[in-house]
Amino acid sequence: MRKFTLVVLSCLLLASCGNKYKGFKKTGNGLYYRFFVENTTRRVPENDDIIYLEMSIRTENDSLVLPSKQIRTMMQISRFSGDFYEALSLMHEGDSAEFIINAKKYFEVDRYGQIPDFARDDKTMLWFTIRIDSIQTYKQFEMAKIEARLEAERQSIAII
Repeated sequence: MRKFTLVVLSCLLLASCGNKYKGFKKTGNGLYYRFFVENTTRRVPENDDIIYLEMSIRTENDSLVLPSKQIRTMMQISRFSGDFYEALSLMHEGDSAEFIINAKKYFEVDRYGQIPDFARDDKTMLWFTIRIDSIQTYKQFEMAKIEARLEAERQSIAII
């Protein structure tokens, strides 16, 4: 019995060491994530899709790096393991989730090497809270732009 208890305790200890962020799961690339809302039947973003999302970024100590903001971005291939685009690739339209991404890598790659002082340490992480509102193919996006231009022209002609 004592040996069984020791084995069970050892397994629990090993399992708890695998994930240092409570409540988060971890991808093979080291991206930590947890979903608040998950719509597994909805559309997943593909490369070149246009994604409309709301996002905020904070540090571990809750300092805001980016206050909650509506953003439009184009889906791309990941630039580094566990990056913003890998996070988006896990999501569906309508999903809401939180991701933990290495701050130094994020600023080096996605912010063109402009690394703030607080992010110079390889261990500093950023918490991204993301909600995908909608996803369009690039073709749909371009067609919507054309329609908007045509409507603007119709309005200007109607005024004359």
